Parts: sequence; structure tokens; C-alpha cells
Amino acid sequence: MIEWWNKENEEPTALVRDFMAFDAKHPLIYKKLRKLALELRRKGIRKYGIKALFEMIRYHHSFPAMGEEYKLSNNHAPYYARKLMKEEEELHGFFDVRPIRGGSKQWKSANKRQLTETNEPKPMDDTY
Repeated sequence: MIEWWNKENEEPTALVRDFMAFDAKHPLIYKKLRKLALELRRKGIRKYGIKALFEMIRYHHSFPAMGEEYKLSNNHAPYYARKLMKEEEELHGFFDVRPIRGGSKQWKSANKRQLTETNEPKPMDDTY
């Protein structure tokens, strides 16, 4: 069986285990992300960024009011995107996802190539 966190059925990494523990402890985060994503999807938006949804939650919700102070880590974003798309048929393909670092050997070698290539920085555009 292929799990939502990878495509190679590997054992979960430390980041995945951290995410799963956080998700189990704070199910309200998933529910809020699900609600926001489905609202956007039903308004006709075909693609959206999971980190934008994270920022919406951070802005609109006071987590200490939920009884416990905690931080919504950006490390969890790719896992929430995958989980939402796996568990919610309406959200399939809603988020663009990349291979997760620390996953397959193929990803590690592709990432290493990108880090060793030199790219000239592009000048900043002053237009808005």
C-alpha cells in the first residue's frame, strides 16, 4: 500500500513521524485546513498553496485560546497538503507538491545537482 507521505512505501522519516504526532494531538488544524481548502475549491479555485492556508490560520486563529500554546511548523505543510489531497477527493491535485527531502535516492541526487549548479541572480523588478 502506498502511503500519502511518499511514493515508495518507505518507513516514515523523522519529519513524517513529527507531523503524525502533531496531527494526532491537534486534529483541529487539519479540520481548519480542510474547511479553508474546500471553500476555495468550491469557489472555483483550481490550485492553491498550502502555506497560504497556514498563514490564514495563523492570522485568524488564536491557538492559546484552544487550551494549549503551540507552534504551527512550516515543516508540516507538505504533509498536510498530501493528507488533504489523499483523504478529500474534491481536493485531489489542489496543491502542487514536490518530492520530500530525505525521501528517495533519486530526490537526493536531483537536489544535490541543483545545489551544485550555479545560477546568476536575476535583477529585481521594481514593478508591482
